[in-house]
Amino acid sequence: MNTEGSTVTNVTINGHEGIYFLIQNETHCFVWDNGDYIFELMFSGFDYETGMKIAESIRKV
Repeated sequence: MNTEGSTVTNVTINGHEGIYFLIQNETHCFVWDNGDYIFELMFSGFDYETGMKIAESIRKV
C-alpha cells in the first residue's frame, strides 16, 4: 500500500485498530485487521463518514 504523500491517521473500526489515508485527495482508504482477516476498503465519490459506516457494517458471515 502506497501512502506516499498521504497523511495516515489511526482509526478504530468495531474495536479493532486500523489506519485511514487519502490518496491524491480523491481516493479514501481504510485498512484494518479484525483478528481473522485484513480488510482494505478503498472508495471515492462519498465522504469519510459514509466510508466509516460501511467499514463498521462489514461482518464475518
